[in-house]
Amino acid sequence: MATDRDATHQLLGTKGIFTQDGQDWKGSRALLRPNFDRAQIAELDRLEHFFDLMRQKIEAEVGDNRCVEMQELYKKLTMDSSSDFLLGSPVGALVGDADEKDGLSSESFSEAFDVAQVTIATRWVLSNLYWLYNPKSFKAACATVHKMIQGYVSKSLQVRAEKNKGQDRYVFLDALAESTQDPQVLQDQVLSVLLAGRDTTSMLLSWTTLCLSRHPEVLKKLRTAIATTVGLGASAKIPTQEDLRSITYLKWVLNEGKQLSPPPPSR
Repeated sequence: MATDRDATHQLLGTKGIFTQDGQDWKGSRALLRPNFDRAQIAELDRLEHFFDLMRQKIEAEVGDNRCVEMQELYKKLTMDSSSDFLLGSPVGALVGDADEKDGLSSESFSEAFDVAQVTIATRWVLSNLYWLYNPKSFKAACATVHKMIQGYVSKSLQVRAEKNKGQDRYVFLDALAESTQDPQVLQDQVLSVLLAGRDTTSMLLSWTTLCLSRHPEVLKKLRTAIATTVGLGASAKIPTQEDLRSITYLKWVLNEGKQLSPPPPSR
């Protein structure tokens, strides 16, 4: 495990929960846990916005063969929803425009994040020899990711220093900045949570979608359970956390998906 952590340092730093051990890890866990408890993880009306953007991309990409690469779309969905929750605004992966934020476009950030992750996966395979694989593309990708996150961190610390009122809704980074003002700690912790929030969720969504396409009877039963609680189509309401917890069959489907294809242990 120590080697796995070492292989990720260039992207995740050394002060995030995924690259620490012992007392340092316990300190990070104590720092992060209250923020997740307070946030209750997600504002579902915000998630609805990102699902609408994904649906628009599906409609735009569907061709005569009716095939869409859902795994890539799920990665963009979870990148935007995770960054919106963590940083206060999405990086724009689903929009994919050329507008720049802190000198970087949403496309360059998402691509850099992917390049860095692919490189880290290779470094994990090399184990103790991970340091032999350190291509220029990896260094450039890490620099791009860090530059974007540093912009968000600087803005959050500036708002706090000036005692200005931040966003009305909960933002993970702003809440974390109440406990520590160390910009490196904030950057590394946010990157660790962003990595976990995007990959594990997109993998679960991708695998569950595949399984449901192979088992239409399960899909039909799931749609009935959802319709009973929140409705379907234009008449459906945005579910609350209580609504989601009450749809037992949805929980069963997702749990089955996790059992059939759990995330790799190294992640």
